[in-house]
Amino acid sequence: MNDTTPEVGSAVGIAITGSVLSTQRRATPADTIGQLPAGVPNLVRHSAAGGLEVVTGLGDAA
Repeated sequence: MNDTTPEVGSAVGIAITGSVLSTQRRATPADTIGQLPAGVPNLVRHSAAGGLEVVTGLGDAA
């Protein structure tokens, strides 16, 4: 019982933290996609290489 309680508590804490961070991460791109230049959203949606090119071009702005 002594080992089980901290392990369960850690697992629950990690799950809650992951859920909060995941929710925040999902909300952010939708808010900023309208700020991208025309054509960029389609490039990112259709190609991983296109997405990498766009992110590389952002530099310190990201």
